[in-house]
Amino acid sequence: MMKKLIVFSMVAVAAIVMSACGNKQGTNDYVYASSTDTTAFDKHSQEYISQRIDTIYSYKNDSLCCSLSFLRLDSEAQELSEKDGTIYRDFDHWVMGQDIDPEWRYELDQVNSISDSAATVTLTIHNYADQKVILDLVFERDDWYVDNFHSFYEGSDYDEDGNTIPDTDGIKELDERAEILKYIDKQQ
Repeated sequence: MMKKLIVFSMVAVAAIVMSACGNKQGTNDYVYASSTDTTAFDKHSQEYISQRIDTIYSYKNDSLCCSLSFLRLDSEAQELSEKDGTIYRDFDHWVMGQDIDPEWRYELDQVNSISDSAATVTLTIHNYADQKVILDLVFERDDWYVDNFHSFYEGSDYDEDGNTIPDTDGIKELDERAEILKYIDKQQ
């Protein structure tokens, strides 16, 4: 009998303690998702896109960082290249060169033109010299991915045989997506 009284007393004390620790305002103990601060998670903000560029350049990996359409084009060009033994890209678009300067670095200059599905980012990449680069980003798979690389260099234009075309000196833009498409068209 004494054991039953002790057990009953312990259960009663536990019930009192539990009710005393409960919600004193008579409101629900859960938070609606719409009431939370989502500014830290706004993937269309300049701050988030800047952080995403840092993540992308920490990997410098096409399969992790490029859009699905860019990966499909790149894969098609690689397959054609392997079939006929040609080289369609002779530089690394992440570092903007064939070799990597031990002091390689990039600096995010500006995040531009943010929409629901696209943005552009201007960078300066230092690989033995500073080079302006513009990345076209697309929002897919719930994040931003590189859809194209635009690099700028000083030099001349060349014909199909590799000869310099006279009077074409100046700043040139290399649109990588356009170059891949040209390569694919030429190989088919």
